[in-house]
Amino acid sequence: MSLWAPLPVLDRRHFINSGGVGEVFRDAQHPTRCVKRFFKPLIGEQAKQLSHLINVAAWARPSERHLLETRFSWPLIGFGSADRIEGFSMTYAPDESQFVLQIGGKQRKVLLQAKYLLDDRFWRTNRALTSSRPNVNEQDRVLIATEFLDAIEVLHRHDLVYGDVSGNNICIRVGEYPSVFFLDADSVVSPELRAQHLVRTPDWEISGDLDPISADRSLTALFIWRLLTERPRARPSVSEARSLPGLAGSNCGLLLTELYETGSEKAAEELTKALRESRSPERVAKAHSRAVRMGFARFVISEASASMNAGQREVVTKAERFVQLETEVEKASGPRQRRLLTKIGTLDFPFVFDLSNIALVGAAPASVADLKRMLQDAEFAEVAQHLATSGLGNLENHWMVERALKHAYAQMGESAFAARAKSEHGVISWRWPSVRYINALRLEFLKDGQTILAEEIERDFLEATSERSLSVPGGGEVTAIFRFGTRSPTGQSFWVESASRMKLTVPPPPVVLKTVAAPQRATLVDSQSVALQKQLDDDLQRLAVLNQTRLRRRKLAVGLGSSVTVAAASLVALFFWPVADSRTQCQVPKLSNLAACALSHTGAIDASDRFGQP
Repeated sequence: MSLWAPLPVLDRRHFINSGGVGEVFRDAQHPTRCVKRFFKPLIGEQAKQLSHLINVAAWARPSERHLLETRFSWPLIGFGSADRIEGFSMTYAPDESQFVLQIGGKQRKVLLQAKYLLDDRFWRTNRALTSSRPNVNEQDRVLIATEFLDAIEVLHRHDLVYGDVSGNNICIRVGEYPSVFFLDADSVVSPELRAQHLVRTPDWEISGDLDPISADRSLTALFIWRLLTERPRARPSVSEARSLPGLAGSNCGLLLTELYETGSEKAAEELTKALRESRSPERVAKAHSRAVRMGFARFVISEASASMNAGQREVVTKAERFVQLETEVEKASGPRQRRLLTKIGTLDFPFVFDLSNIALVGAAPASVADLKRMLQDAEFAEVAQHLATSGLGNLENHWMVERALKHAYAQMGESAFAARAKSEHGVISWRWPSVRYINALRLEFLKDGQTILAEEIERDFLEATSERSLSVPGGGEVTAIFRFGTRSPTGQSFWVESASRMKLTVPPPPVVLKTVAAPQRATLVDSQSVALQKQLDDDLQRLAVLNQTRLRRRKLAVGLGSSVTVAAASLVALFFWPVADSRTQCQVPKLSNLAACALSHTGAIDASDRFGQP
């Protein structure tokens, strides 16, 4: 991973904001990051401190790097050089840490700074406020408190302190799993430097007798207390310890009070454990599932709880075994360490390697003599690891480095490739080798002997596998060429001599048939239907005429006082003649079920009066 690069060209359309020392832009190359450009380059002690933060993220365990990237606006890549820093790339505040605030009819999207959740009066008494309060309940606040403790503890493990804890510098994430996001992480410093330059926000004062790390923990307790009580000036006290919202009846309040007063590491550990035990079974299951998805055994262990079911406890047991193996690797060195790494790679564990780069290498070669000694001792993997993590300076161009890499690549272990395709689209996926000095891949796609895509891909150690998609207009057979390698922080890359190949057949686009509209159902379709329709029309017309004639004759018979015999004969003749005629016509298929084929006794057409019925 390259830690330093030239300052990119920044587009004013991506401008976010500016402050006293610089301005911030969205990073066009990385959607989840932003770029801070200094008005005046950092030099001297300030440059040294910021450079140290960039190195911490690079050398930390993958699980710790994950926390630094997702909980802090952490400096990840420096622009310029280590002794003259023009800017840096950092994590951008995620969407879950923003909300819509509407005051006095004006609506705007703002960061959900903790101050909005530390003061209940802001929402109860502000009459101009029309936006809804963020949906953060008591259980959410307990989870946020736990996430806060985990984040601060990562800093302390690397001998760093945050220092300026307040409601303005910390944002709340209200996504699927509530969490925190620390702003201004570039102001994180060593305890020694913090002791020389104390930073305190008004109303966030603590005991002046605490060292910088203990002061960090004390401020953490103060923050959590105010988060739970929603009182911006409240302070932990024994009198209120048993009645904290969401934690009534637990000893969390007493532990918070102890942590606030002493800042002790033991109180912080006990408080973190007690907060996790106070969660509901549903929250425990959710946290366990999230830890498993992340793939870090240490996260799975930290989320363990007494309320877990048998299946969850079995996963925790596997995680504990995996961490034991990782500890053995960290204690070993040379050939034994490589053998252990190979062994772990063959075991069926659902976790990713969580080893820091420092644990995998010894002292870096500082001269040609050191490099020669390492080759004589067959420390090829160690040379490759130094190259990948910190670089070898002027030694990178020495022929012995290439020889060491050739032997190291022979020990990198197996990798796996897979492919899938659909219409004009292919996807290639691969599993990275277990060794950590393989941190890059050169991928090339060929079609008809021509290169249609070539890319160098940097490894994300948080993922065991990666994939790339490819658009192939018209489809066809594509050859993918894979070549693993090592990329130095200086930007120089070294590649394995032998490449792996895979063929992929991409289907062409589906044949689109010309759509022919189905003919609408017409009354007249063919000559037979025409004849039947005409016959039906004639029958209807004849029945209508007969009906009118019958009614006229009945009136005439009544008016003239005709004899019963004559009238009856007339009625019978008039009645049965049309019926018989209609019955004959109704024998024609397709017309026999029509209402027109019936004649009621009143002379009106009736669908219920069917022929053939008694």
